[in-house]
Amino acid sequence: MGSGNCRNAPDSVPPHLRRVLDPYARANRTVTGFQGRDDQDEGSSQGLQPTRKKNIKTKGQTDTKTEVQARQIIHEDLKTFQDAEEQRNAFEKQLEEKEAQRKAIMRDLSLIQS
Repeated sequence: MGSGNCRNAPDSVPPHLRRVLDPYARANRTVTGFQGRDDQDEGSSQGLQPTRKKNIKTKGQTDTKTEVQARQIIHEDLKTFQDAEEQRNAFEKQLEEKEAQRKAIMRDLSLIQS
């Protein structure tokens, strides 16, 4: 083990420094809320209970509105898909016609060359 590991270990802090630093460590815990969080959680949960109940009451309304919006989006997507499929079918038909024209031109070209 190197001396770096000993320096970082909590037991390696000299007692006189620990006495000096201990009040700062306690104050830091209080400021950051380590000691007061249990009290805050109890108070805040009591304060939020009516809000939570209120959210539960309005949740059904929100879900209904969301379902309507979802149906509208699905309907629009389905329409877009159907339009795209019709467009693809039209392009395939055009491609078949162009391919038939190309074959006819190639046949005519081979007749001209011979």
